[in-house]
Amino acid sequence: MKCWYILILLVLSGPTIWAQSKGCDQLIQRGDTTVCQDFTRKGRLFQEHFYVKGERVFTRRWHYRRNGDYESTQHRKKSAFAPKDGPAVQYYKGGQVKKIGRFKDNRLVGKCYSYYLSGKMKSACNHNEKGDHDGLVTDFYENGQVMHQARWSNGLLVEILANKDEQGKDIPFGTFKDGTGTWIFQDPGTEKIRVYHYKNGRLIKSTKFQHL
Repeated sequence: MKCWYILILLVLSGPTIWAQSKGCDQLIQRGDTTVCQDFTRKGRLFQEHFYVKGERVFTRRWHYRRNGDYESTQHRKKSAFAPKDGPAVQYYKGGQVKKIGRFKDNRLVGKCYSYYLSGKMKSACNHNEKGDHDGLVTDFYENGQVMHQARWSNGLLVEILANKDEQGKDIPFGTFKDGTGTWIFQDPGTEKIRVYHYKNGRLIKSTKFQHL
């Protein structure tokens, strides 16, 4: 009698849910949306298939790094080897958001943001459809003060608008002018200094120092 009862429940639930639940470690139903979740042996979520009214609309895959950070990317195509496409979020080991952006055909496009572990904004940038820097790119100290701000056009550095210390005072940025010269650049949140060499807006080489 119990077996017949289970069979009736499966029939009433419809073939869609049965097909989606096959092979899923966990199934979540949210209105017309069904989420099929898969976990690693260590219990980490690594894949989610999203179905709307029985049709799979995208897959989100979670990628874990050695330092414990992880990120998710959405794939519009069904293939496991589909290019990155859609929103992407990277997290610190503790779960705090580290980076937010959007991919199109494996290219980071549109606005993107990164954050310190404290949650304070670390950088804000913008990319064109080709994935090149375009528009304003701004880096911040953890106290909210602007560290650097530069203007880009289709991947070419056009103008350095700000180069400041943590108290907001202007500091030398190098010899960059009219697309050519050097830019002394401090990595946000670190004491590392990089000297970037540009010619006609394009990066030619860079040199890294621990401090000035």
